[in-house]
Amino acid sequence: MKKSLFLLSFLCISTLLLAQIKTYTKSTRTTNQKIVGEVPLAPAPESAPAPAPAPVNKSTVPGTETAPAPSAYKLISTRVSIKTGADNKEFPSEVTMWLRATNCGLCMEQQMGNLRNEMKINSTTEIGLEKNNRGNPESWTLECFQNGGFSLSIVYFPNLLTDAWKIEGVSMVLLFESQDGGQISKSLTFNNASGFLDGFNHNLECKADGKFIPTTSSIKP
Repeated sequence: MKKSLFLLSFLCISTLLLAQIKTYTKSTRTTNQKIVGEVPLAPAPESAPAPAPAPVNKSTVPGTETAPAPSAYKLISTRVSIKTGADNKEFPSEVTMWLRATNCGLCMEQQMGNLRNEMKINSTTEIGLEKNNRGNPESWTLECFQNGGFSLSIVYFPNLLTDAWKIEGVSMVLLFESQDGGQISKSLTFNNASGFLDGFNHNLECKADGKFIPTTSSIKP
């Protein structure tokens, strides 16, 4: 009887110990699995620093240059070409020329006495005008010419009153320049500038508008 109780007690104790050992083993395995399976997250990489701002280029970007205003361009040169027709201008008959801007007065001229040479039949003569010393070159701007237009007068003083000179065309080139050396050239041809000049009708006046387009040409006493 005592031996049976002892065996029964031993079996119960063994069973409890075995159950505890299994529970502990299972818990340890679960913990180990969690430790092995869980890979710690790597820290997020630091963001790259923002690039340094591009250096400021104070020079003008090509293609964005701003042209000087028309007021910055001053008249520096005027050349006139006169086409002589079937009746020449004889020596020593004289010619004088004046270039006037409507809004800034007399600009350039060729004084009488400088053009006494013969202008032969069916020839073209180019003449450079000189700055008028009584004028104000600072006011001879492209803007002034654009705002009011201008006129060119060709005045003939024949050696004899009846000595006629046939003109068949007049053209001219005006050159404007800014302080930085930039230039603007304006060319125009007065196709309607034709006729006879003599001692009675000796003034040929050619007019152009602010767009440098010829408008009228007329012969006056």
